[in-house]
Amino acid sequence: MTSGGASLDPKGPAMGLIPGGALLPYARGAAKAGEIKVAGLKAVVAMAPAGGGALAAWNSEGLADMTAPLLLISGDRDPTVNYETGALSMFKQAVHADRYLLTFREAGHAMGLSPAPAEMQSRLWDKDWFDDPVWRQDRINAINLHFITAFLDLKVKGDTQMSSYLDVPTIVSDDGVWPYDKVLAYDAYSTAKDGSTVWKGFQRRHMRGLELRHAAP
Repeated sequence: MTSGGASLDPKGPAMGLIPGGALLPYARGAAKAGEIKVAGLKAVVAMAPAGGGALAAWNSEGLADMTAPLLLISGDRDPTVNYETGALSMFKQAVHADRYLLTFREAGHAMGLSPAPAEMQSRLWDKDWFDDPVWRQDRINAINLHFITAFLDLKVKGDTQMSSYLDVPTIVSDDGVWPYDKVLAYDAYSTAKDGSTVWKGFQRRHMRGLELRHAAP
C-alpha cells in the first residue's frame, strides 16, 4: 500500500512498533516521505493486508494518497487481520485508486499459501498455518491466479480485454444464473453473455462463496 502511494500516518499506532522511531522520517509530511513510494509502479496486489485497526499505518488521509490500481484479496473471517478494519476499510478509503476487493466468504487468513505439507498435517496448530478450515487451499490459489492474472494483464500490460473478467455481472457470485443449454458441455466455462450472469471464466455451480467489488477513483 505504501509503495503504491499511501502515506504513513506520523501519529498512527504502527509508528510506535518500530524501535527508535526509525519510520518517522518516512511518515507523511516528513523529509523522506516521498522516498518509499515506488516510482512508476503500475499496480498493487494486497492479500489479507495488515495495517488497519489497532495496527493502523495510514489512516483515511494516507490511504487517499494512494493512486496505483489496487486489488485487495481477503477472507471475511480472518482471525489474524480483521476484515472490516483491514481490506474492507482500505477499499473504502483508497478513494483515488482504481480498486477491486475480492472477498472469500467464511475464509480466514491463509490467502496465498500452498496446502500444508505432509509433515505438518498431524497437528491442527501446524495445519492451520497453511490451510483454511472452510476453503480448499488449491481452490483459493486457483481463484487468486484467475483474478490476479486478469488484473495485472489489464493494469500492467494494458490488455483491455481482461476487464471482462473483473467487471463481474453480480457483486455476489452466488447471485449469478446460467440458464441450462443442452448444446453446451456440462463443464463449459461462462462467457457472462447470452443470459448468463455467472462470472466469466467460472464453470456452472463452481462460483460459490465469493464477492468482487470495484470502485473507480
